[in-house]
Amino acid sequence: MIYVFGDYSLAPERRELRRGTQLIVVEPRVFDLLEYLIRNRDQVVSKDDLIATVWNGRIVSESALVSRMSAARDAVGDSGEEQRLIRTIARKGYRFVGEVREELLDTSAPHPAQTAASMLAVPNKPAVAVLPFENMSGDQEQDYFADGLTEDLTTALSLWRSFPVIARNSTHTYKGKSLDIREVGRELNARYVITGSVRKAGNRVRVTAELIDSENGHHLWAERYNRDVADIFTLQDELSQQIAATVAPELDYSQLPATRTSIPQNLGAWELVQRGYGQVFAFELGRIKKGREYFERAIEVDAGYARAYTGLAWSYHRELWLDRPNSTAELTGRLVDTAARAVSLDEFDAEAHTILAMAYNWNHDIDRGLIEAERAVELNPNNAGAHATLGYELVLIGRPLEAIPRIERAVCLSPRDPRQGIWMFIVGLAYLTARKYEDAALWSARATQRHRENPDAQIILASSLGHLGRIEEARIALDTYKRLLPNAQANLAWPHKHEVDSEHFRDGLRNAGWKGPDASPTTFEPTSPK
Repeated sequence: MIYVFGDYSLAPERRELRRGTQLIVVEPRVFDLLEYLIRNRDQVVSKDDLIATVWNGRIVSESALVSRMSAARDAVGDSGEEQRLIRTIARKGYRFVGEVREELLDTSAPHPAQTAASMLAVPNKPAVAVLPFENMSGDQEQDYFADGLTEDLTTALSLWRSFPVIARNSTHTYKGKSLDIREVGRELNARYVITGSVRKAGNRVRVTAELIDSENGHHLWAERYNRDVADIFTLQDELSQQIAATVAPELDYSQLPATRTSIPQNLGAWELVQRGYGQVFAFELGRIKKGREYFERAIEVDAGYARAYTGLAWSYHRELWLDRPNSTAELTGRLVDTAARAVSLDEFDAEAHTILAMAYNWNHDIDRGLIEAERAVELNPNNAGAHATLGYELVLIGRPLEAIPRIERAVCLSPRDPRQGIWMFIVGLAYLTARKYEDAALWSARATQRHRENPDAQIILASSLGHLGRIEEARIALDTYKRLLPNAQANLAWPHKHEVDSEHFRDGLRNAGWKGPDASPTTFEPTSPK
């Protein structure tokens, strides 16, 4: 069954909300909320009804309910002021008041993502999620160790191609929370959930791990390990192989690359890298540079550790983006050289190829960026960031509509990812490049709602609205961009491979009233998918 209302359709069996053929990304709880309201549109639904059905009777704060209702309205182009579709009935609850028609689901019709690129269809296999391991050491300074083990185990599992693995950016949102495993499984669309704890004392470490079937809460496998800290990398391999064999009994061990991602020669280098990654993706230059110090120290300890160079490259990339327009060509050169060094040290590391793709964009070398992004996805088809980066490269190379399924795939692999606002922005850029202005404005507007302080989403919104002739709205977006990047007047160009696409981008801004000089496409770099 499909519910159709206006330009929108909601397919419960596929758990898809679409505007036309365009997939709309919503949190699982928001989807459930919409579905329940639409199914019961002939009556007012009370808050108690929603909590009993959508939240399974759990205690839910008023703010959480209001927040999800606001997200549901936003997803279908409604708002609390207009209430065209979802109406609040004072002291009684909510009602879906839009006109709905029911249609049968055509299971023979190909999924839109499949028609664009069949390899991107969501695997019909149970997914695995590794929740943050708990630090049992009684010392918050040891959090990095538990986080590092979680990250490495997720990466090791993602190299197996027999099952999808949910990205750590989504699972990390559960850190420190009291969890209902069944609910986590539903929210992440993960059949299997891995939990664990780490206790590190001196040179010894105790690790416990459990594999749970989220559909029924049954514990399928559990193990406890007491090892020397120096054996942590061997332990990671053992854990990933035991879990993989339990999840997929038909596992083909020939699938795993002959060489796994690089292992440091010194545990101190690994610890420094974990601390660095805890800083480098902040939105503060001070923290980014603090993370860089950790990576530089890791390289001093172990000059052959690829992940230290990958992290160092990310620190350069993050500074280049965050410090526009003060970024320098020298910093760009360091980024390219460091990312290339990471790949040379470990050609099997998808993350290294991903940052090298982004590095090439800064030099406007889009062809090489595309090659690196394709290689990253080939090495690790479960890496959400690699898929998003490849989608971004496809936009820049001039194949924008091929980018949409890549972003859909990234969302499937990381449904609670904090980068989804950025991914929405890439979709907006794709539609703008494809001259589909309504869709471009819709997606870039949603990106600004997720990350209001993202100047790139604002500038894409301004150009899209400019092409639509919605000049007043376009000028607001353009003014917001200038507020966020007050000295970036000369940088209003996009690093497309083809100048006609960059000029088309600028045309929308001119329609919005931009009077600044034309800029070289190499001087402006949008938000990274990372």
